[in-house]
Amino acid sequence: MNKKNVILVSALAVFAAALGALYLFVLNKQKQPEEEKKPDYYTIREINTESIDRITLKTEGFDGGFRLKDGTWINEEDESFPVKQETMNLMVSIVLAHLNAFEKVENPPASEDFGFTNPSAVLTAYAGSNSLLTLKIGKAIPKRDRYYAMVDGDESIYIVSDNYYKYIVKDRTDFLVDINMPAIEDRDLLREISVSGEGITPFHVVYDAANPYDYSENGMYGWYFEAPFTSCVNANIYDDAWFEKLEYFTFVSYDKLVAYRPGSYGKYGLDNPRATIYVRYADKYGREDYSYKLFLGNKTEDGFYYARLESLEWVFLIGADKVALRTETDAFSLCYKTVFFPKDSALDSIKITAGSKTWDFVNTHADSEIAVYTLNGRKLSDSELSKLGNEILTLKYSGMAPEDATGDVIMTINTSVADKEKLKDLEIVFHKYTDSVHLVTVNGITEFTMDVRQVDAFLAWLETMK
Repeated sequence: MNKKNVILVSALAVFAAALGALYLFVLNKQKQPEEEKKPDYYTIREINTESIDRITLKTEGFDGGFRLKDGTWINEEDESFPVKQETMNLMVSIVLAHLNAFEKVENPPASEDFGFTNPSAVLTAYAGSNSLLTLKIGKAIPKRDRYYAMVDGDESIYIVSDNYYKYIVKDRTDFLVDINMPAIEDRDLLREISVSGEGITPFHVVYDAANPYDYSENGMYGWYFEAPFTSCVNANIYDDAWFEKLEYFTFVSYDKLVAYRPGSYGKYGLDNPRATIYVRYADKYGREDYSYKLFLGNKTEDGFYYARLESLEWVFLIGADKVALRTETDAFSLCYKTVFFPKDSALDSIKITAGSKTWDFVNTHADSEIAVYTLNGRKLSDSELSKLGNEILTLKYSGMAPEDATGDVIMTINTSVADKEKLKDLEIVFHKYTDSVHLVTVNGITEFTMDVRQVDAFLAWLETMK
């Protein structure tokens, strides 16, 4: 046999040996039993959910029962309790109808705590007087969004989805229907807003198309302050910021329900509320005198306020930001900063006294639309009348005055009208206060401060009037 044939025969022998080894390996694998495949999930229990007509539940925030009555879930302890049907139906259709687990804990050690000594929830479902099952939810499994669970009569411990916790572990308020909160369709329907309470500068504003403070009768000033301004000193609101703020009074929203019929509101600070918000409004058909009253109680450590509506026996939480939007109002920045704002033709007379001098301006009402004033029998020129109107009827003030401040009288303005139903007589007095501002009182009430330079300039003009 030549050398080439020897090499060929050797190669064929090696190849045949390899085929034989492969055949034996495959044959051996076929003889080994197939490994048992684990199921995708475990069925914990199969029950007929259509037969469930009663459920009891115990969690940290609830301990009670519900039963079906004419197809509706009711609270066994209090049938007036407005049960949220969706909460009950989801508990049945999501959890009880699909009692499946991802895993079963094999040979669980007795020493390990799975959370069943003090379960997150214990739920029992009934069909009539027959108990269908009692399900316990244990503790959470870290970083897996899963929980331990078990049922009575079964020593196995299962690992289930977080749906078991989400739909079963409930507080009492989770079973309450959503509150029917005030919702006003348009801010133009608002008529009156009053806010008062501890640590709050109270304000009271009213909307009236026939605004009694709108002496100019130009139809622009529907909103006006009745507080904190206590006299009829131009309480008209003109600033756009107010109309933006009005939106927050067209609704009441809450962050979390806390209690239903708590019996006592004391622990929430609502027996003696720290603040009260009153809103009166009309409906979209123009019917008037609808209203709501919101009470604010204690503040929680995480920045919420306990609150309730006068018309509902609920307690809920409102965020501090929502409270601030409704209670923090700078009235001074919102209203016209003038001491008096009538049409000059509406007045019958203006008497000004400064020191020992007096000026009596009398309106002859020669034309009801245009004032015709005289001083010592002399008719004022158009420029003099304009000066009087611009300075007297639009005296600008600088800021709010301290209530207890007084000072020597600098000037007094008395206005009078014959028609007392529309306007009232006023006495506006300027008192010396500081080098930069005077105090202004109206009918004896200290209201504002006014720039000394403005008052001095007006007094200088008066000296030119004969």
